Amino acid sequence: FWFNSALIYDGFNRYSQASQAYLEYFKRSKKAEKTQALFLLAEMKKRQGRSTEAISYYNQFLNRGSTDRKALVESAFKIAEIKKAKRQKPEAKRWYRRVINLYQKYKAGMFYAAQAKFQLIYDEPYAQYIKMRIPADPKKQQSAVQAKLRLFNKLKEDLKQVIRFDSAYQVVSALVLMGLASEHIGDTIYNSPIPKTLNKEEKKQYKAGLKKTAEPFKREGIKHYKLALSRARDLSAYNEEWLEKAVHQLAKAQALGRSTVAQEVNLRKEILPTLLYDWSGM
Repeated sequence: FWFNSALIYDGFNRYSQASQAYLEYFKRSKKAEKTQALFLLAEMKKRQGRSTEAISYYNQFLNRGSTDRKALVESAFKIAEIKKAKRQKPEAKRWYRRVINLYQKYKAGMFYAAQAKFQLIYDEPYAQYIKMRIPADPKKQQSAVQAKLRLFNKLKEDLKQVIRFDSAYQVVSALVLMGLASEHIGDTIYNSPIPKTLNKEEKKQYKAGLKKTAEPFKREGIKHYKLALSRARDLSAYNEEWLEKAVHQLAKAQALGRSTVAQEVNLRKEILPTLLYDWSGM
């Protein structure tokens, strides 16, 4: 009675009555699955924007345990997301790691584990990689580029771990981020400061050398964007945020040509009807 009443009150956004009913059910029930009331109560508090209470109930649910192992992993993920929204970065990082640990323990909640792994990569290694700059001093440029390349290769290996979860949504995210990382290092190399001591002809040759070094990374970025679109179609992974990034970057890629970009946009239309169709006139 109390559990059904709580669900009805919750469905009609009668939060006070729903809270009372969930807690009364948890207090009175002798069933092992009664802890589900704590999870649903946490979800309700999160929808209300009462994040402190939501975290409290998620924690109670985690501490008491449940036969619903996916919900346990999800609870840790929801706490991580709340901490992130509050800009409590160390706490968010700790909870994202706990999500992965719980997934490894319970073998449930793959989506949340994959997203936690992706978020850990995006928030730290990728952010650090983007911030690394190439100095103007020619004597320091080569070592700086090599250091950035090491970060780039490490980032790719980390993103492969996300793909290995085989969670469709994050497969797309990881492939697009690989593309962004590839393009970024290509742009960084191409836009490296030219030594001021060079004459006009030497500067021209230096810039041509930078372009030759950068082009393979730009091509690799395009390859990953196209693969992300293809995998999204094959897996029905409607990851709108990251698919938009892929299409946007492809539309900017001069090497593809306008007809090829239009072809990619047509593929994108099959995936998400909400795409801005004016791109198809390119």
